[in-house]
Amino acid sequence: MDVTCPRCNTAHEPGVTFCGACGYSLRAGTSAPAAAGTGPGASYAAAAPELSDTGTLAGASLVGSMVGEYQVTGLIGEGGMGTVYSGIQPLIGKKVAIKVLKAELSRDPEVMERFLAEARAVNRIGHPNIVDVFSFGAFPDGAQYFVMEHLQGKSLSGYLEEVKPLPYPQAASICAQVFDALEAAHAHNIVHRDLKPDNIFLCDRPGGGFMVKLLDFGIAKFTDEGMMSGHTRTGVPMGTPLYMSPEQCRGRDIGPQSDIYSLGVILYELFSGTPPFVADSFYEVISAHLTKIPPPLRSVAEVPPELEAVVGKALAKDRAERYTTVAELRQAVLPILQGLAGSSAPTPVALGPAPSLSSIPSVADRAAAPPRSRTGLVVGVVAVVVLAAGGTVGGIVLTRQPPAAPPPPPPVVVQAPASQAGPVAPRTVTIQLMLNPPDAKHELFIDGTKHDRLEIEAPASKTKMIEVKVIAAGYQPFVATVRPISDMVFPVNLQKIGEPPKGGARRAAPAGGPAPGPAAPAKKEPPRVKRIEDI
Repeated sequence: MDVTCPRCNTAHEPGVTFCGACGYSLRAGTSAPAAAGTGPGASYAAAAPELSDTGTLAGASLVGSMVGEYQVTGLIGEGGMGTVYSGIQPLIGKKVAIKVLKAELSRDPEVMERFLAEARAVNRIGHPNIVDVFSFGAFPDGAQYFVMEHLQGKSLSGYLEEVKPLPYPQAASICAQVFDALEAAHAHNIVHRDLKPDNIFLCDRPGGGFMVKLLDFGIAKFTDEGMMSGHTRTGVPMGTPLYMSPEQCRGRDIGPQSDIYSLGVILYELFSGTPPFVADSFYEVISAHLTKIPPPLRSVAEVPPELEAVVGKALAKDRAERYTTVAELRQAVLPILQGLAGSSAPTPVALGPAPSLSSIPSVADRAAAPPRSRTGLVVGVVAVVVLAAGGTVGGIVLTRQPPAAPPPPPPVVVQAPASQAGPVAPRTVTIQLMLNPPDAKHELFIDGTKHDRLEIEAPASKTKMIEVKVIAAGYQPFVATVRPISDMVFPVNLQKIGEPPKGGARRAAPAGGPAPGPAAPAKKEPPRVKRIEDI
């Protein structure tokens, strides 16, 4: 219930300490002094008499304080990087959200670069479907903040907890607005790199429906020259594993089509209720994006084949096989969704959870399978149909005839020895090494030779073993072997010197996957495992 100021009758959200209009203390029942920061432009320090000597609040909340020209009115949420508060501009009553980065993180140049990237990106794009950021500053203790528009509603992920699969009319409206926002970002050479339902916010419209706002450009990549962000280093995967493209998992060659892959994952989840790859660890999910074939959408949801084909193309491992632009994806999927929205079945039907990763075939398995010929089947079906009807084709009357004698066996073709054939280039696979902790100063040796990149490119082999050795100051030497069967992610978990081992000795990787590291102690997972935190 809103709190009403007894002096001027201005309504405020619950938890507000001072009236934003007249400065009256809503907690103590006395008027706050003007010097305490109730006037426009008052400082954060003046508004917080309980500031400690270090420049931070003695309490955990800024509620009631002034941040620039905005008064903090409540707490919206807290996370690993900071806190988001609600606020108001006292003179005009404009509601805002204030994102405050933790002071210790504000002193980290790389984290600050990521924090500032969001403000730069959204202001550069300037689109109504992207949350607006319009002020920036710092507190006395060094903590950085920016002020953005206040949104009322819920994230798409929160909405999917209540309604899934998503009805086609809502899917068409939400997707159209997401496409608008992303097209504008790509037109300004900005790749979002963290598209997921958590970052798609659904604002309630007075007349019904949703106004979509795209959030969190904190790890956006500026693709034009001169705008590269410091946190977009080659070879460092960034994003949320469930929605990352294969090239994002490798940490290189990231462009607009990476966002299209993430849109494909979101579309898959909208209509089936689950992402295509779900696992308990981000290593397994990243490996699946690199090596596994997504289960066909119609195996987990009752949708038309044309919708399955669109989602499948968006999820292609090879960027060349995906849609080139968001506009192409829009033209492919929106007419389908709009047609389904007006049909007698406006909601897709989920058939069950996605298969376990162990049962999903890999790209290497599919490539090794012999191609199936459909020519004989098609010809046979046509012949049976025509003969059954006793029909005529091109003036020739077709009648049923007794079966002819079987044809003689085809001649045996003798293949030339392999030595006489031309050389065949071996298939090359990529092994992405995931260093943990990622900032450890290290030296990497592959088969005894020093290697500068956390990435190995080698000929595919089911027998050859590659030795990986990592030497890092303060950590025990890491030595393991991996078999280069297909593209994969290989964890390199460093152990501090003197730290007791967490499991048995490392062993070679089994066929089709990376070598397991030390066994981690068993821990209880939260009920919902598909929302994996950002790397």
